[in-house]
This record gives sequence, structure tokens and C-alpha cells, in this order.
Amino acid sequence: GDFTLKFTPGKVATEAGGTSKNWQLAASVASLHGGNGFGYDAGASSMDWYGSLILSDTINVDWGVVPAGMDFDSEIADQALSATITIISNGAYDLKAKSGLTWTGASGNATLDALGNCSSAGEFALKSAYDNVIGNALLLDTSGVAIVDGGSTTGEDGTPYASATLWLKLANTFAQDVYSGTITYMIANNIY
Repeated sequence: GDFTLKFTPGKVATEAGGTSKNWQLAASVASLHGGNGFGYDAGASSMDWYGSLILSDTINVDWGVVPAGMDFDSEIADQALSATITIISNGAYDLKAKSGLTWTGASGNATLDALGNCSSAGEFALKSAYDNVIGNALLLDTSGVAIVDGGSTTGEDGTPYASATLWLKLANTFAQDVYSGTITYMIANNIY
């Protein structure tokens, strides 16, 4: 008879990176009535990169009441995330973060300064790190910066980042209000 071998790779089946890392399937069959069979995929197949990001909970960041002119190193400028970010990947990855350009308030809008100067009224800046160390933090922009650069292949359960932290900086002139905006975390293929 004809036999069909169906192969379903797992999420972390290693990404192929060049001809030496391509995948091949083979099967060997032995019959109790004599005779053997062997077949294989003569043309090796590539395995594309896979990455997923899982949040353990909704992330709501609230610095509370903060003063205009506050800098990143202020005691109240940091805010740990209330959720764990888990990465599952079959190859090298970056964990990236970005901010929306405009945050809205009842009295007006605040604008992200991706350079971190906050020299004009209503400007704010954000830094993010995968841990609680401000020295590891990077300024957020609107396209995404790698707060984990070159993470490696994970296991099936993924790699958790439970200490992601954000830091806030405000211009010296900043209207007191409640501002809402978006901070986005994403995973990206880290191609060397």
C-alpha cells in the first residue's frame, strides 16, 4: 500500500539559515513479510523564522501625579510593568518597544520626543528596559527599539521577561492633566 508521512514542526523547530541548516525528512519501513523501503525528501526545505509574544495580563502603566520637568532618574519616574512578557522563538530575536507619537489629555495633547530632550512645552520622553536597570534602558521612538537585542532560540515554554520597566521624562512646561497613549511591545527577527 501507499503510506503518507505527515510532519508538523513545533513552534521552536530551528530556523534554517543557509543550506547547511535546511530540513530533510526521511522514512524507513520494514515489512514482516520481507522487503524494506526507504524514502527521503531529496530537496531540502527551509524553516522560516517564528516568533510570538505573550502577555500574562493587560498592561496598564500609571505614574500617578508627577511634576513638570521630571527627569528619568527621579524616584517616581520608573514604573514596572504589571505583566510578564514571554517570548517564543525558533531563532534569534529582538524584543522591541515603541510609543505612540501623541498622547491625549482633556486640555490638549502631549508629544513624544524620541531624542529625550523635552525642550518644548508638552513634550515627554520614555525609556524602556527588560529589567529594572536604568543603565540598560533605551529611548523609545515611534518605530521600535530593541530592548532585548539578539535573544536566542527559546524552549517550547518560551523565555519570560517579568521585570520590564518604563521611565518617564517631562518638559519643564507641561499641562497638568491625565494623558492616555499607547506603548507597544513586539518581537522581531534578528537577522545578522
